[in-house]
Amino acid sequence: MRKLLLGVLTCLLSANSLAISELILDPSPQSTSNTCQSYSIAYALAYSGLWYQAIETPKQLRELEVIVRKEINSVVQEHNSKNSKGKKINPYLHATWVEAVKRVSSNNLKLTLYYPSSPTEYYQKISDITGITSSDIFGAPIAAVLVKKPIMTSVQKLNGDSYASGHIVTLLGLTEAVPTNKSIANMDKAFLVLNSAVKSNQKQFNMCSEEITSGDKKYSASVNITNDYELKDWGGKYLLMWIEKNN
Repeated sequence: MRKLLLGVLTCLLSANSLAISELILDPSPQSTSNTCQSYSIAYALAYSGLWYQAIETPKQLRELEVIVRKEINSVVQEHNSKNSKGKKINPYLHATWVEAVKRVSSNNLKLTLYYPSSPTEYYQKISDITGITSSDIFGAPIAAVLVKKPIMTSVQKLNGDSYASGHIVTLLGLTEAVPTNKSIANMDKAFLVLNSAVKSNQKQFNMCSEEITSGDKKYSASVNITNDYELKDWGGKYLLMWIEKNN
């Protein structure tokens, strides 16, 4: 029955959705050590279907990642040059990413920030935004194309890798529904996650290629279901963010 269900779902998927799944089946890592935000935002922009061109391959996603990063840097440089004696900003402030998405999309899209303070609120929002609570049944390729919207979060540990200052990853759904009649006590629910900076890089690539970046040499990317993570918090609150149309 499961194989039949997956077969039917695959036949019903649109060409655009199948193209998105290519970014999940063989994902490329982030281009440099400090572009996890740009990578995750680029993926969310690609999935929105509202970007000015289709993003169908890891190479195209890499190009969009570079565009997003340039815009983030532009926001920082412009602000700091105008406020030479005032408060400086940097590429890692959440408000910087919001402004960059606004600019890079010509104000057509927005990056929504949400800071849940409890496990129940955190997982409920993931469920609401992604629409996926059975990612273990569907598997990564199917869940990735059925997800309503990918949602981003920040981790300090993931699958044995540590990210002291935090690391933005993309969530594609949960493995179970959020209970409606009781609260969730701990941050330990399994989710389907796209990580652009897996530190144990076992990938092989052509070192002579002009397209190889420092990120390719240092990381690999993966999509898997896990409950082995530690979230980064801001005074007892956690970060969730997603792309949506700017009405």
